[in-house]
Amino acid sequence: MRLFGRKKKLLTLGLCALLSTTTGAVCFGQTKTQNKVNKPKFAMRKVTLKEMDFTATNALKPVAFKKFELSDFDKVGKKATSDMQLTLANKKTVKLGDYLSFLNKAEQKLNSYGFSIRNKAKHPLTMTSKSNVSEADFAKQRAHISNLMTKVTPATEQKASAIVSKYTKANLSNSSKSIKINDVHIAKWQQANSEHFTKYNQKITPAETKLLSELQPVFKKLTATPVKGQKYADSVAIVKKELTSAHEFINGTKISTSSVSTIANLFKSWNWNYTQPWNWQLGNQGSVEAYVNGNYEVEGYATMFSQNLHVKAATQAGGYIFGNKFDLFDSHAELTSASFENTSTGQVQLSATFLGNDIFTPLNQSLPADFQIINADYPYDVPLLDVTVPILFFGVDVGLATKGDFKANMNFLLAPTTASINPALKISCTIYATVGVSLLDEVELDVSGTLNLINESFNLYGSVTLSFANTPELIFDYYANDTLSLLGGEIDIIGKMNLPNFPDVWNLSWQQVADYKLFSWPDWTPINGDLIYPTEKIIPLK
Repeated sequence: MRLFGRKKKLLTLGLCALLSTTTGAVCFGQTKTQNKVNKPKFAMRKVTLKEMDFTATNALKPVAFKKFELSDFDKVGKKATSDMQLTLANKKTVKLGDYLSFLNKAEQKLNSYGFSIRNKAKHPLTMTSKSNVSEADFAKQRAHISNLMTKVTPATEQKASAIVSKYTKANLSNSSKSIKINDVHIAKWQQANSEHFTKYNQKITPAETKLLSELQPVFKKLTATPVKGQKYADSVAIVKKELTSAHEFINGTKISTSSVSTIANLFKSWNWNYTQPWNWQLGNQGSVEAYVNGNYEVEGYATMFSQNLHVKAATQAGGYIFGNKFDLFDSHAELTSASFENTSTGQVQLSATFLGNDIFTPLNQSLPADFQIINADYPYDVPLLDVTVPILFFGVDVGLATKGDFKANMNFLLAPTTASINPALKISCTIYATVGVSLLDEVELDVSGTLNLINESFNLYGSVTLSFANTPELIFDYYANDTLSLLGGEIDIIGKMNLPNFPDVWNLSWQQVADYKLFSWPDWTPINGDLIYPTEKIIPLK
């Protein structure tokens, strides 16, 4: 029996989420700020919980049901009748017969758990959701998350500060200018290499020229396609092998050993990459679970004539509530810059969504692009779930909604010889509840408590540059700091009834008879520190 509707009375539950993402835009100084509360359309889902979904944590031995009779309400010199008016604590009146029907249904249910309206309990009947994760599984989940975190030490803090300082607005602006100069130096160096190869080509024998012509597809593959983990020595060995194996003889002429070494060195390559994924879940999908997934990739590949630079960061975060998955946040940032045979190409792809709704216009732009800072503020308020909860002998409709604010401050720098990103995010998310006005004047419900789903402050720094100072170098730096707390708090539905103050049965008051715990979790904070260890790696191109 459902005795509560869904409108009017607002009651707050709490459920907070903050996660990481990576976004940006391509015009220097462009910002996007939204102060109004966004209310994206979302089809509310429905869930019906049953009595078997809860367990009575303080149940006693069941007692025999003893029905309340009209005679229990007899007054001195006057017998009680079903048409008599009974005044409730809220000053409303009901017929005594109707009230007895309500009272007996409540008594019979309470008796099954060892409680009785006749005897005030020191504590109400407490019902707890069965779908909470076991402590053993909870410990494994926490360990999995903690294992990826590194505690900040003075040594790591010094390394991190050196990387972070490069991403200040002033330094990035200066870097943008110096990168343009660097682009010119690298282009000149690659042009010189090309001219050197052309001159060498003019000196080799006709047989060697024919051989090189046949090997051009091999060379293009080696120079244009990065091989994960391939080092300079490996690339030279591959070219030498190609030159001295199947194509060793043409018209009976063997290519000279000196030519093999020279050509191999002209087509050598340097490649290095780093990938860091994270995939975290805490809780139980049948009750409530928080998840944060992400991945960071950086790669640099260079030859004497070309380079391919790539930085990518993506995150997804959200949660499960009573088996329903809510993909709250999804973001993607990817920068690619490449040059081959004096032609440069580059691409910036940026997007960020809340429940599938763009928080700014997605970006997909080619070179030329430059230093950019974006500020986004996306307050939101949206209903998620309509949950029917069994409270003793009646059902209650509780609406769960989420509201909060997504703030992002991020920048990127893209040029022919540089790809760099720096997202810094804070997202707050609260789940609150609405419960309808009771169709029974004898019943009142309240909700207490809050539940933190995810609270995270995330800063990521990552770049790859083909730099030319005195000699060409591939330079990588990356670092991510994470402040995180997950899944903590308790959300209760409190059931109150208009009950007699025995022995004066005509004197009624609001009395708490049941406490239904929808969620109950210990707040947990892992080591707040480095998700990605501060690293700078330099690979000389020699």
